Amino acid sequence: MGMLLAALGGAADQGIDMIDKRMAEDTRIKHDKSMAEFNAELANQKAIALDKLKTESTERQRVATQARQEQEAQSAEQGGKEIQAKREIDTATQRAPSVDASAMGLINSNLTPAQKEKYYGIEATDAVGQLDDQITAARNAGNYDTVATLRSARKDALDQLKADRKDTVDNRRVDVMEERNDIQSKRIEAAIAKSGSGAHADKNLLPTIDGMRKDVADEASKINGLMKSEMATAVTPKAKQAVKDAYQPQLDALDARRKQLAVYYDFALEKVGLPVPKKSTENSNPSPKDVGKSTITSLPKGAVQIGTSGGKPVYQTPDGKKFKAD
Repeated sequence: MGMLLAALGGAADQGIDMIDKRMAEDTRIKHDKSMAEFNAELANQKAIALDKLKTESTERQRVATQARQEQEAQSAEQGGKEIQAKREIDTATQRAPSVDASAMGLINSNLTPAQKEKYYGIEATDAVGQLDDQITAARNAGNYDTVATLRSARKDALDQLKADRKDTVDNRRVDVMEERNDIQSKRIEAAIAKSGSGAHADKNLLPTIDGMRKDVADEASKINGLMKSEMATAVTPKAKQAVKDAYQPQLDALDARRKQLAVYYDFALEKVGLPVPKKSTENSNPSPKDVGKSTITSLPKGAVQIGTSGGKPVYQTPDGKKFKAD
């Protein structure tokens, strides 16, 4: 009996030891797990704090850089004005030695740019010239970041200046073309009005108008050639379209002139008693001299559209009369 009890006691002790060990192991596992979660959370919080510090530092640097750039830009702008003012005084004193800063202030306040150039030889400074002065001022101050920024702005300003000048030249070219066409039209219309018919018609009408038609065709051919040549060197579709847009107004004006001269030529053929090409005689509308209204419901023979009025087309006949269609 004693041995049995001793054996049972030993087994109980072993069981208790195993329970204690298991509980200790569970406690250790829970502790390790808690520590791992804690360390992970701590690492995450550290990463968040570090990112925040980096963001704040980057923002402070950005604000500081922006403030510095603005200050340097203002300094370059002021320095550019001082360079320009000194250049204007130096230029003015070549014609009027007594000019100083005070006198220059009065000159700038009371004279237009044209008058300044006329009386003192001071040429107006455009946007590109102003940027050149600012670049010089920034370079003198050692602000090379600002120099790089101003150079980029100068390139944009120069491109815009070239585009504006090209638009002005193109528009002027079209204006000159239209002015020349208007003068020619008035001369032809006057000659047609004075000319008799048949044997009494002015024999110079046809060769004169025909010469003008050839000039228009030659000019259109030349402009088309220039346009195709530039489009061939344009790289992108946008660049090609820009070339076409630049030349199209001239081509449109020449095409309108070609049609107008064709009408004049057919009318002159009638005057001298020669047959008019079928394409011009298919319209059975009355001739210009038979139509006296300013607004018409049918197109007179030989009329060509020259524009619009109130949203309605306006036509002109070879004898110079103008009509608005219903």
